[in-house]
Amino acid sequence: QSVVEPLYQAAMNCVACFAPGTGLHLPTIDVPQPRWVGPSYHASSPRVLVVMLNPGQGDAPQLEQNLQLKALLHGYKSGQATFSSVLAFQREHMRVWGRPQGRFLPFYTTALGLSLDALAFINIALCATKENQYPRSMLRRCFASHTAAIAAALQPEVVLLSGSGTHSFAGAFAARLPTARILPMLHYAHREGAEVERREHERVREVLASEGEKRV
Repeated sequence: QSVVEPLYQAAMNCVACFAPGTGLHLPTIDVPQPRWVGPSYHASSPRVLVVMLNPGQGDAPQLEQNLQLKALLHGYKSGQATFSSVLAFQREHMRVWGRPQGRFLPFYTTALGLSLDALAFINIALCATKENQYPRSMLRRCFASHTAAIAAALQPEVVLLSGSGTHSFAGAFAARLPTARILPMLHYAHREGAEVERREHERVREVLASEGEKRV
């Protein structure tokens, strides 16, 4: 059982960010979405946690997949599906995430010299929104209620804040994870070009190598 499973399970009933007056509405996947924790994550050195802002609300072409995930997550919420089944579904579909299709996974694995089995991911907002908007108030609320505790349970040694929207949470993560290296980096869907991406991956790999040497 993953250390984060009870924390995600406790979060599954939360709809605080969608109260009347917030202007936010739940999308097709209308529950919080747990994120990947690799089977080798806790034994890896350094332990690397990738932080992203939010799960996507899902595009129309992926409606069938979104409905499958919705059913699975409702099963997990009610105790009829396991956390491992949620992660297995995610593993199967992560390989096609991103535009162009499949861009997501290599950006955080092969390009950084990391394996998916050794990585963990987390979203600051556990829920998607129908509007695909994530106001600061929502992000702060979810971080305080759920995300901070999940991150602390994972005990990462390096936290990669991926995308400008996550960078303002560097101080909040540092306060909760005082021994971790907090490293802002590009988002996989950036538009900075191939050379900027190459230099970014090189920079992050150097930090990861340095952090790994500290812990030998």
